[in-house]
Amino acid sequence: MRDGSCFIVGAGAFTSRGMHVKKGDLLIAADGGYEALAKRGTKPHLLLGDMDSISHIPKNVPRLVFPAEKDDTDTSLALKLAYARGYRRFILYGISGSRPDHFYAAMQLMASYSKRGAR
Repeated sequence: MRDGSCFIVGAGAFTSRGMHVKKGDLLIAADGGYEALAKRGTKPHLLLGDMDSISHIPKNVPRLVFPAEKDDTDTSLALKLAYARGYRRFILYGISGSRPDHFYAAMQLMASYSKRGAR
């Protein structure tokens, strides 16, 4: 288990107040979350998703590309990856955009992971 926090940024609107990424933390842009971070001048450690919500795929950011047809949301994939890497503290931004189904999926996933020690 890692001591750091994992910040996951989705494409929905959010305020970055309280987003203080420190050494040992992981900042993941879930698909369109990359553009939200880029507008703030912030480079994520990882870009993850099917890339259907961004205008260009940056070359200077490590990325994991998934097919558009999948059983998980990009936010869910980010959470699963970070949990597998040992992160147990998650801070989610921009996950309540225009897709209520994605928001509810993220909340259900967080409830599931909280039973496994995530917070």
